Amino acid sequence: MRQGMMFVVVGLVQVAIDWLAFVSLTTLGVDIGVANVAARLCGAAFGYVLNGTVTFSSDAGRVIGVGSGARFVATWCAMTLLGTLALIGLNALHVAPAWLMKLVVEACLAVVSFVVMRTWVYGRPASATI
Repeated sequence: MRQGMMFVVVGLVQVAIDWLAFVSLTTLGVDIGVANVAARLCGAAFGYVLNGTVTFSSDAGRVIGVGSGARFVATWCAMTLLGTLALIGLNALHVAPAWLMKLVVEACLAVVSFVVMRTWVYGRPASATI
């Protein structure tokens, strides 16, 4: 329960950083796909450190290191690809403004991300291999 609550708190701040960067970049005329990747990078560093040191830190053996970092990067790449493709597709269909759809897409990805982060990224002891 504590992990879920902390993941939401960290995630909300992370999404705010990500979304503000996305809005800023698209306002400046940056392509939606490029803006999404750049904006997610802005929030990713914040999320990795805080989730590793605060959200999932109480479980024995969970640390930030090379292994969790590599797993985080792999997860981030997969989530970014899914989110970017969803945004591009929804934008092409004119479902809603891209800024609004970004929030919806990120909310959907957050559910999957919590499970992956908890079990795979931060869930292995420090001695486990990548």
